[in-house]
Amino acid sequence: MTQSSKQFLEGLEQSANEVVRRTRELVGGLTPEELLRRPAPDRWSIADCYEHLIRSSEVYHPLIRRAVEEASAAPPDQPFRKTWPARFFISMADDRVRVKAKAPRAFVPPAQARPDAPERFYQIQQEYLEILRAAAGKDLSSARVPSPATRLLKLSLGAALELLVRHQQRHVKQAEALRVD
Repeated sequence: MTQSSKQFLEGLEQSANEVVRRTRELVGGLTPEELLRRPAPDRWSIADCYEHLIRSSEVYHPLIRRAVEEASAAPPDQPFRKTWPARFFISMADDRVRVKAKAPRAFVPPAQARPDAPERFYQIQQEYLEILRAAAGKDLSSARVPSPATRLLKLSLGAALELLVRHQQRHVKQAEALRVD
């Protein structure tokens, strides 16, 4: 299905806001110990999931901001289409796809997560929403964002924006599965 750039960005904004809502629901009332509890020594805690999202956003946001600044203007009704490699790469981050892969070194959470990671994630999410707003009226297809994980991949601005929110959804789902009531 082809969407206009405006519709595409509005959908991403809704998804990003839903990530925040789910996070608030998930972490509300949890103690620092519950946020930091790892189900096994080699598995992430709830706080680790958010530390990972913070790290990946800290790496991606400057690259995406640069692409927004360099992108040419485009009408809001311009269709946005993803290439098949972008669709494939984004699908790997989708929370409905079960792909187990190690996080690239730059995205690995610190050895000791902090219990305030969800709060810090909210700040990062506000930055993401600001980037989405700045991308309005830009050509989402031609501007390119290099992948910090591999030099072989450059995504369109629109695909990179979608990748981030799908990645967030995946790790919020992972964190939700860790909550013990």
